[in-house]
Amino acid sequence: MEVKFQNLKNGIAVRKFDLVEVVDHQKAIKGKPDIVYKYENAQYHFLTEENKSKFIANTKRYLPQYGGYCAIAMSEGALVDANPKSFLIQDDKLYLFFSKYLGIINTKRQWIVDPEQKRVLGDAEWLKLTGS
Repeated sequence: MEVKFQNLKNGIAVRKFDLVEVVDHQKAIKGKPDIVYKYENAQYHFLTEENKSKFIANTKRYLPQYGGYCAIAMSEGALVDANPKSFLIQDDKLYLFFSKYLGIINTKRQWIVDPEQKRVLGDAEWLKLTGS
């Protein structure tokens, strides 16, 4: 099954950041160019072979919500690029946010004001967009 809505650049997910490092260690670190795994037409990069194995064993744990698009934009019904350096783990799920200009503009600030309401809105918009 092909995922229709993924935030990809030239087939590469999350700007080459290692999602296992983000979720397990709360660190936004780019993966290595030679440690790659392709999942649902997207290339994921990893810092170590161990991280790659963890991702393969439990992919759903590490995938960002809303196809890797900005969570706050999704709560408003829009698809906006996200910066993997701006993230939040909420209820064991990874949310990414738009961030620009050295973090001066960071939509994560809007999310944390009322994270449960934003999640409910984001989930509803994602369901409308994807049907799942």
